[in-house]
Amino acid sequence: MKLVVHMGVLLGVGLGLGLADMALRPLAESAENATDINDLIGQTDPDSGTPANTEPDVDTPEIRDPVDDGTGNTEPVDDGTSDNTEPVVDTPPDVPVVTSEPEFPRTTPGPNWPAHHVTVEQASQLFGRPDVLFVDARALDKFEEGHVQGAICLPLEAFHGQQPQILEFHTSMDFPIVVIYCGGGDCEESDAVRDLLMPDGYENVYVMHDGWPGWVKMGLPGETGQGEFEGFYDW
Repeated sequence: MKLVVHMGVLLGVGLGLGLADMALRPLAESAENATDINDLIGQTDPDSGTPANTEPDVDTPEIRDPVDDGTGNTEPVDDGTSDNTEPVVDTPPDVPVVTSEPEFPRTTPGPNWPAHHVTVEQASQLFGRPDVLFVDARALDKFEEGHVQGAICLPLEAFHGQQPQILEFHTSMDFPIVVIYCGGGDCEESDAVRDLLMPDGYENVYVMHDGWPGWVKMGLPGETGQGEFEGFYDW
């Protein structure tokens, strides 16, 4: 009786093992036959017809064929869709440089000039008239280096508290108009000499504001030395 029971147990265990082997064998065979994942990369997805795991699409700008401009040089044509186009920068036009320096010599009287100051151009229009006397108020050595043609030298030192001898030949009756000049600009000798001449009857006495430098700049007549009054300058 016990033998029969043992045999039945063994048969049951064997039957169970057989059924389990039948069930697990297809799974083992399927695992051994799996496709390498590297082989799946780039294959077509059977459901969508598109490659699986493909890189995203990137828009590539269109490069059109070069165009010959007739000079032998060909450049690619930009159709306006390329992102590599150089930005257009507006170049400002040339702006003239504005300077605050006045022209020299001045062609019009300065706004702060005294009423008796005149321009070189105005003085030149009086040059050569027999009733006009040009007076150089600079020192004698400067006068000898160059002065207005026909002018006389009459610096401050020539007065010495008395009438300069040279004025005996150039009275206010002979020369009712006098134009005095010196180094120009901030030179004060011309105005100082004018103040000394006014009491002697010289009424129409003007100061050429830009002086001898302005006269030279305009290319007007000049001369060197002491001129026809050499020897009268003994101060």
